[in-house]
Amino acid sequence: MVNIYSIRRMDGRSGASGASLPLSRLLILSRLLTLVTAAALAACSADVATGTADNAIYNGTYAGEGTLQRSPVGYASAVSQPTSVRLTLSTLGSNFSGTLTSALSSGFFTYTGDVSGRVTPSGGDFTYVQRSCQGTLHGSFVLNGGSISGSAVGRDCDAGGTGDNVRIVFLNLVRQ
Repeated sequence: MVNIYSIRRMDGRSGASGASLPLSRLLILSRLLTLVTAAALAACSADVATGTADNAIYNGTYAGEGTLQRSPVGYASAVSQPTSVRLTLSTLGSNFSGTLTSALSSGFFTYTGDVSGRVTPSGGDFTYVQRSCQGTLHGSFVLNGGSISGSAVGRDCDAGGTGDNVRIVFLNLVRQ
């Protein structure tokens, strides 16, 4: 085999005293080192990369205030009202399920439904299905220092069959 690449020794000379390697071997060693490094980094951050839940954080009930925005289909403006929000979660690996309830203080609108979703590095993405009918909202939340903030957007089915466009926003729900 012909050496087409040589490494200079510390004394500045080049030579065959074990200081030179063929280029193909250097490339193989370089790739091997890169793979080993990548594998080590992946192992250290596997929980974050795959979104595996920390059960102590995700398993629980969070409650606080939020906003319920509703706009009938075909109308541009939305009615926005304060609401209380309660989110209960239970995880299994990188998935979670639970319930979400949003109730106006007047008691006129109460949305109660089931949530299911997937853990993300910063929180979770979920689908919310109303229990009273098949209204569906899609949303996400972020965990921040023991509180949860997020929103869900979609269409309910409580408006005479046509459904309303609905958005539930919740900020800083606190663990109960």
